[in-house]
Amino acid sequence: EPPATFYGDRKGYWVADPSWPSPYISEQVLYLNSDRAANTLGGNAMASSELEYSGLLSHSFQCGEWGNFGSKGEFPPDQRGADGECLAFTSAPVEEPTVILGNPEVELDLAVDQANALVGVRLCDVAPDGSSVLVSWGLLNLTHRNSHEEPEALEPGKRYQVRVQLRMAGYELAAGHRWRVGISPTYTRHAWPSPQSVQLSLFTGKGCRLLLPRRSPQAGDQTLPAFEPAEISPQLATQMLRHSRRSHTVTHDHVEGWISLEQVNDEGRMCFLDNGLETDHCSKETFRVREGDPLSTSQSIQNKFEFQRGNWRVRIETDSQMTADATHFHLSNHLDAYEGETRVFSKSWNRVIPRHRV
Repeated sequence: EPPATFYGDRKGYWVADPSWPSPYISEQVLYLNSDRAANTLGGNAMASSELEYSGLLSHSFQCGEWGNFGSKGEFPPDQRGADGECLAFTSAPVEEPTVILGNPEVELDLAVDQANALVGVRLCDVAPDGSSVLVSWGLLNLTHRNSHEEPEALEPGKRYQVRVQLRMAGYELAAGHRWRVGISPTYTRHAWPSPQSVQLSLFTGKGCRLLLPRRSPQAGDQTLPAFEPAEISPQLATQMLRHSRRSHTVTHDHVEGWISLEQVNDEGRMCFLDNGLETDHCSKETFRVREGDPLSTSQSIQNKFEFQRGNWRVRIETDSQMTADATHFHLSNHLDAYEGETRVFSKSWNRVIPRHRV
């Protein structure tokens, strides 16, 4: 399917294997190669070449939601912009459809210039027209390279061999399409940036590999019996009193250097006709960062919930903020509760959480 932030219906088919791990899955290896003129994914490793890259803090503003419910704007848009914000390695077009099922993994031979760093990896499907669809992605806090329980600081300049597991995927790459791997020391919406800007050194060749769980086609793959219709209770009768709306906007202030992502999810105002209950909910999320300054990162979320039936009306408003300095995360929250227009409860609280390289 072409890239889109919403799919009313997405093509695909079910497969059924006799066990897991599936006997039909084998590992396909593609090496991340570079001759400095071009970065490629290939079946053989070329001589090692060192690439250096400092990631953009706004990288991942085009990544879509961590977990989505199929609402408009939640899927990742065309990844061409994100592909240009990282070290990207692209394969030759495949000659026949290629299916993966499972967790893709990437092995990397790398070094960084800070004691605390992470690496984000994306796997994309690049169509002949150049459009790029996000297939899977993964993250590794490099201080967790040996253990999540006992993080270890990195030695700047030292080479490490690490493995990054990507999210589970069942995907068919069409004939004529290409795989693309994107690598960056930032993936800011999904992982708060490291305290200092990080320069990543990648040593391409035999130490850098994409491991794909390739599934061989089976005779009955596209002839499985259809699932029975989903069981669902009858929909309640409702009337929209204020229509819902969603927006997802990225802005770049070229004077001050701020890049902001704002999402508004206004579910509108709805009346349940069987009992007259009215519900109203609107949320606004803002994520801001200034390029070159990891400690400028901030996130805020405001929510408003209201319920009404006749003369009875209650409302809750919340405002949550998150920032970080070099050693701690800072969270602040404020809540107001109203009956009618009278505020009947108010509370503010703060938390300071040590980063501890986690």
